[in-house]
Amino acid sequence: MGDFLYDEREQTKAKHDLLRRYLERFAYKILHGYGAADFIDGFSGPWENKDRTRFRDTSFGIALETLNTAAANLAEQGKPARVRCIFNEKDTAAAKDLADFVERVRPEFPRVEIHALTGSFEDNAPQIDRLATHPFRLVFVDPTGWTGYPLEALKTVCRGRCELILNFMHEHIQRHLYHPSEDRERWLRAIVGDDIAAEFAGRELPAEDIRAAVLRMFKTELRFVYACHSPIEMVEKRRLHFSMIYGTSAADGVFVLREVEKKALPDHEWKVKDRRARGQLSMFDDEEHSPGPYGAMRSRHLEDLPALVTELARQTKDAPRTFKRFAATVMEKNYVSPTEIKEKVGELAKQGLIEPTWKTRNEKARVPDVGDLIIWIADEIN
Repeated sequence: MGDFLYDEREQTKAKHDLLRRYLERFAYKILHGYGAADFIDGFSGPWENKDRTRFRDTSFGIALETLNTAAANLAEQGKPARVRCIFNEKDTAAAKDLADFVERVRPEFPRVEIHALTGSFEDNAPQIDRLATHPFRLVFVDPTGWTGYPLEALKTVCRGRCELILNFMHEHIQRHLYHPSEDRERWLRAIVGDDIAAEFAGRELPAEDIRAAVLRMFKTELRFVYACHSPIEMVEKRRLHFSMIYGTSAADGVFVLREVEKKALPDHEWKVKDRRARGQLSMFDDEEHSPGPYGAMRSRHLEDLPALVTELARQTKDAPRTFKRFAATVMEKNYVSPTEIKEKVGELAKQGLIEPTWKTRNEKARVPDVGDLIIWIADEIN
């Protein structure tokens, strides 16, 4: 995709790169396993896009291209797959642009059943749920502001086998919800539920605390096993702009997220630095060598990784778990890769702290594979 579509919109490009890369991996994995899937875009737009013909710089344009290609490739392999895209937009003018585009290009995406709805995500949630009859759903919630996705609507749409990607807008939420108010309490109850909201009543709330509450809500209310987030920087203001919050109940989903994140976000942050170095953005004395939010946190997570892996490994003494589940638990809150975790597990085995179960599979194996068990044995030896 041409970068010219995202001039001075690097954060949007990073978001779309994440979505595209995730959809590519999601489509092949889910369609191969389930044979059919629904993609639900609750706030489709378009808005601020530069491509008015193909809409390549919109979430719905990206979804159609990516999912149709995946379904066509699987069909060529003798594995037919069914894909349904449900696009929803509240703004009347934007919804008309969306509907006109869908009708114009429908023949170009023969592998995708397409629905374009007009109305709020909250009001249309029951209709979306009725339309989404395939065995797996990926729900994308990307509002222009910080409202419009109450918990009850998310519960309606996120039924059964499902994954959810939510754009958490730090900028708007920090501005509107930092100070206590009746409006804030009402919003918190609607988004995270009464119990979590009650914990924050009457005190100042940084956006990071509210993000943590949303991550908890993904697990306690929406019943996802894993809740992760990816940080994306606001270029001009040199601060965290939004986080892509991701819910899944599959360890594979966490693996895919961290994989695509590792490809998309460093590229975004490098381009941010490049613009500063070329004088296109304001420069401060120490900015040139300062990583963005993803790079900074990933460096810290790598430093902490030995202790994190050791702490979690201790818990496997009485409850062994596969490396896949073990690694997904580590990656849920840390920007690290399975390979990096494998190396740390291998080091623990060399120290005699965990059992090298992978040796029974392959005597020459240095590190575990996804199905190998992690079992802490240090206390038995000592």
